[in-house]
Amino acid sequence: MQSGAAQLFCNSFSPLSLAGKQLFVLRRRDKMPLQAAIEEAGRRRLRPVLMTSMTTILAMTPLAVGLVEGGEAQAPMARAIIGGLLSSNIITLVFIPTVYAIFNRRSEDLRSG
Repeated sequence: MQSGAAQLFCNSFSPLSLAGKQLFVLRRRDKMPLQAAIEEAGRRRLRPVLMTSMTTILAMTPLAVGLVEGGEAQAPMARAIIGGLLSSNIITLVFIPTVYAIFNRRSEDLRSG
C-alpha cells in the first residue's frame, strides 16, 4: 500500500510530476535520506526543465512584446504561455519537492507516534 505522498507523485502523468517521480524513486529504490533525495532530484531535473522552458520563453518574447507583424493580436497568448511556463518551473522545481517533504514528514510522524 502506498502512502498519500506516493499516490500524489506516482499516479500523475503530467510533466510537472517528473521531479516528484524522480524524488520518489531516489528515496525508495536507493534508500536516500529525504534531503539528499530532494537535492539530487533537483540537480537531475534542473537543466532539462530550464532548457526546454527557456527556449520557448525566448522564442515567444518578440511575439509577447509585439515586435513582429500581427503580434498585437497574438501578444496576449504569448504572455500567457510565458507566464504558464514560468509558473510551471516554480511548481516543478520548488513546490513539488516542498510538498513531498511535508507529506513525507507527516507520514513518518504518524507512523512513529
